[in-house]
Amino acid sequence: MEEKLHPKVYSIGELCTVLDVGRNTAYDLLNSGEIRAFKMGTTWKIPISNVDEYLNNQCDKYAESIRPKKKEMCKIIN
Repeated sequence: MEEKLHPKVYSIGELCTVLDVGRNTAYDLLNSGEIRAFKMGTTWKIPISNVDEYLNNQCDKYAESIRPKKKEMCKIIN
C-alpha cells in the first residue's frame, strides 16, 4: 500500500481555504510577516506550524478582550 506523505506546507490557495480569506488578504498576511513563510522561486511556501501559530496568536488576542472564563474555549487543538 502506498503511503501518502503529510504535507508540511500550504500553498497560497490552501492558505486562503484554511483561513477563508481572499488572495489579497493572504498575500497581505505573508508580506507583512504576520504569517511567517518563504518563497521558492515565485511560489510561497507556508509552513502549517506557522499558520497554527498565527491562529493561536489571533485567538489569544481575542481572548484577552473577553472575559477570562471564555479564554479556554478559544484554544486551538493541534
